[in-house]
Amino acid sequence: MNLLRLLRDWARLPSPVDLGWSETDGLGLRQFTPYQEGKTWEDWDDYVRAEYPGRYFLVERVPRWFRRWFVWPLRHFRDLVLDHVLPSRRYHRLDLRGIDSLSAYRHGYLDPSEVFWLAGWASLMRWHGENRKRRERSQAKGELEPESTHSQQYYEALDLVRYWTVVRMEREKHCDTLRAAVDAILPTLANRDSYEAAQDAWLHHFRESQDLEQKMWLRLAALRTFLWT
Repeated sequence: MNLLRLLRDWARLPSPVDLGWSETDGLGLRQFTPYQEGKTWEDWDDYVRAEYPGRYFLVERVPRWFRRWFVWPLRHFRDLVLDHVLPSRRYHRLDLRGIDSLSAYRHGYLDPSEVFWLAGWASLMRWHGENRKRRERSQAKGELEPESTHSQQYYEALDLVRYWTVVRMEREKHCDTLRAAVDAILPTLANRDSYEAAQDAWLHHFRESQDLEQKMWLRLAALRTFLWT
């Protein structure tokens, strides 16, 4: 044990605190802050590589080489297999079945316009499901909710979820009722006025729903950068 501890202590590289460069083990990166004052991680790397070449090779070079040529390829192969075998990990496939409860689509060709439409709402519903699970886990652990759950964008997203899952259903049901009223009237000369009035009511509601769909889609597109989990 003492030998292992000695080897571990010998192989350890001095930290920025050990070198007196910082009060914590954190330094800036010149790559991202080229004008920062004081030492950076690039300076630390140059220093330890020159002053402790043996330790640097064992602690920095060997693990980096091992990760690059063994760990990462094996991990990539593992993910490749799991992503094709496990249905829950098939993120590379765009499965649009069941996204729209008003559509009977289950398989086959879809027009690009329909793919564009459904993919956007599928992204919203995926965000909603994953965000709900994350909030439930946080509440179970007694953690505070993130600030994003109180933002205007968050409530905008919830409003769009309600439109997709509730409002559309209600409007579609009302549209079916209006259409049934049209079909219930025989298109005779005596019933012409009532028939045209019922048809106008149905068409007005249908066009309103079409306009609302377009407005909601534009609102959804504006939230694209917010829908991350």
